Amino acid sequence: MNRHLDNMIPSFYVAIDGDNIGRKIEYFIVTDQLQKLTSFSKSYHNAMQWLERTLRFKLNAEIVFVGGDSLLASFSENQILSIKDLESLKIEFTRMSETTLSIGIGETLRHAYFALKLAKAKGRDCIERFEDVSND
Repeated sequence: MNRHLDNMIPSFYVAIDGDNIGRKIEYFIVTDQLQKLTSFSKSYHNAMQWLERTLRFKLNAEIVFVGGDSLLASFSENQILSIKDLESLKIEFTRMSETTLSIGIGETLRHAYFALKLAKAKGRDCIERFEDVSND
């Protein structure tokens, strides 16, 4: 499988997780900022719904799991998605929610999860592919 053409990746999983969401929520709670907590919760929830709909209906992804600040999607062999497409989604999500996303991509669930963990370990707000994990 040639993956070097325009960073296109056929048949894969995309694991997405919000960055520092728990910490933000904890901060609003321990500092007794109910209004900010409520506002953040609504904007984050709306952004996650937008992300799910966009992946499903515009990019033809199969949503495997969505809950809290995480989402897992799969793309079939005949679907193509570029890293640039994912970067655009990240930018719009950040605009909507004022938070960032980390994304891992892999041919299997496990590979996508490991790539997501690498994205988190590298400082968050980035996209990592499993090939990048295994070649470092």
